[in-house]
Parts: sequence; C-alpha cells; structure tokens
Amino acid sequence: MDFQTTLLREKFIISDADSTPTKSHALIAASNRIVLSLPGLDVNAAPETYVVRTNTMHSCVRLSAKVMQTYEMDGPLTSRAHLYDWKTSWAGVQQEYDKLHAAHSWAVIYRDGEILFTTGGHNPFLDVVESCDIKNKGRYEQSLKMAESAFARLGKSVKIEYDGGVALVVNLQGHSCRCGVIIRAPERKTSFNFLVDTKDGMDMSVAQTLTMAANYLEGIELSYRIGAITERMSKSTITATSIEEKEAETALRRIGKLNNAIKVFEQTHQVRYRPEPPSFDALIKQAQAYTSTRT
Repeated sequence: MDFQTTLLREKFIISDADSTPTKSHALIAASNRIVLSLPGLDVNAAPETYVVRTNTMHSCVRLSAKVMQTYEMDGPLTSRAHLYDWKTSWAGVQQEYDKLHAAHSWAVIYRDGEILFTTGGHNPFLDVVESCDIKNKGRYEQSLKMAESAFARLGKSVKIEYDGGVALVVNLQGHSCRCGVIIRAPERKTSFNFLVDTKDGMDMSVAQTLTMAANYLEGIELSYRIGAITERMSKSTITATSIEEKEAETALRRIGKLNNAIKVFEQTHQVRYRPEPPSFDALIKQAQAYTSTRT
C-alpha cells in the first residue's frame, strides 16, 4: 500500500477585526494535525479520511500509528461489526511522562468534519476549521476565510491569522518509506531524513514507520526540556527537590526507552539517514547551552 501524510504544527490567532491592535485580546488555538486517507476494500470505494489533532507532535503521530495498525490488520474502520475503540487507542499513546507531567493532554478525531472522538478538552475553534475544510473539499488554506465568514454571519467580525509549519513528512511506496523530520531547535531549524526498507521483502508497515518517527519527535522535545531543567538546577534557579527535577528524571527514563525502541527498529529494518540525526544527549547539551544564556 502506498501512503503519504504530513504532520503540521499549527497556531491560529483569532482577534476582533473591529478592535485596534492595542485593544484586541487574541484567542490562540494551537494544535498538531495529521490527515489519514485509508483506501476502501473495493478499489472503486472512496477512501476513509480521518483528521487527527492533539496537543503534542509525538502523540499526534502515535495516535495516527494506532489507527494505521488496526487498518493494516483488519481493514477499513467503518465496515466493522463493532465500533473502533478510540479511547483505548488514546490510552495506549499515553506513557509515564505524559500521565505525570502532561496533565492537559488532549486529542480529537474528525471524519467528514464531524467529531468521532475527543478527550481532554480541545479548543472548539478547531471544529470550525475542520467543518470548513470539508466544505472546501480539502483546500485547507481557503478554510480560514470561510471560518471568518462563518463568524461574521453570527454577528462577530474576526480576523484569523495562521502560523503553521511542517514537522514531519511521510512517503511510503511498497517496500520503502522516506520520512523527513523537521527540528525546531531553540536557535535554528534543522532537519534529517530517514529511508526505511524491509529486510524480508515484505510490504512496509505504515504503523511501525510512524512509531519510529514519533520516537524521534518525542525524544527531541524531551531532550530540550531536560536540558533546560538541568541548566536551571545548576544555576540554583530551581531546587533539586522541585517538581521540574522529578520531571527531568521521568523524561530521562523515557529517553532511554525511546533509544532502545529506535535500536530495535534499526535491527529489524534497513534504515539509512541523511544526514545523521542528532543524538538526544547532544540535544540536551544544546538546550543547556541555550538556557545558560537566558538565565
């Protein structure tokens, strides 16, 4: 099966169009977004399309991987005798760090612009965007103008600004998959690609490849967090018994598990990097150096 998708980091800034800039109190709706298009059992059938939104990049990719895993095993979700268990899938995405230090995690799944599953409390403005996107037949950029018009019809004149960027690109064809990971470092943006081939000639698993990408995305974010906390501790900005210190300990344990998962994937697949991805240890040191100039 061929498969393509993109992870977007998005921020919508909604402000009163009639207010002056100094008086405007903007509403910010931030999200990470992936679109999954799943072919039907019949070649002539329309694909099932799902939009996955969460508050973190890695959870968005991991939840998408859960969907792809069940699709690869049992086919389209809508043709089943029992409804797919979104709640259990989301619970499987949440790890120790998320449960202890990301209490405000949320997720929402859309199909045809309607909510299939939601948990944790997402910004309802995202519902407006997805509804408009369906009406625009996937012309996503035009959906913002339609959203402004929708508010105007309700008697509320708003201006919607969009700040979005690509965080991950996935392109799978047969036995090979290419992933591009874009890293938003504190001082500059970098990227690396990895090309994956199966060792046994079997078709590539979309779910496994997405999980591999999620491991890097999560490790990168945790590395920056660990580095910042460690540097503040060295400057006595925070104490060794603080909640943040405990958070860094949990994050380090998670980094160890992510490194192991990456190694296992590399052992079971042919993986080529271009250029080599930064090590999590190196990213921690970069974050420490950056934080030292800000504290």
